[in-house]
Amino acid sequence: MVTIAQQQFKEVGVQVEIQLEEWNAFLDRLTKSRDFDMVVVGWALGVDSGTQKSIWHSSEIKAGFNFVSFVNPEVDKIMEENVKVPGCDKAKRLEMLYKWQQILADEQPYDFLFIGKTLLVANNKLKGVEPSPFAGVYWNIEKWYSATGK
Repeated sequence: MVTIAQQQFKEVGVQVEIQLEEWNAFLDRLTKSRDFDMVVVGWALGVDSGTQKSIWHSSEIKAGFNFVSFVNPEVDKIMEENVKVPGCDKAKRLEMLYKWQQILADEQPYDFLFIGKTLLVANNKLKGVEPSPFAGVYWNIEKWYSATGK
């Protein structure tokens, strides 16, 4: 990814120097010194706001993974309130998450590059499996059941 980005930046006149680092040094740079202009990282989190809080909530700037120091009081409120919706009302939570996604699209603290492909193979006796390209393979695991009753 970084070599492709480097070439594309070069085509518009921006010189990019790629620095590969040992994992612990990389994590220190991201979370402690924050000494970077641009970084390529991959996340594997669910779509629920409870799992997204560590990246997007302003309280996670010092202790979490909000290493780009993204601050938006409306996003903070959505992250906090979305996990407290009475009865976990799916429609209400979805409405809030759409608003959160729109804010991210408008402010673009990250440039989202791609979602990798996942291959799921399940025995045809296992029913209720409905993988989601965005929520992950196991997002509805509580609905899986055996057709044989075992």
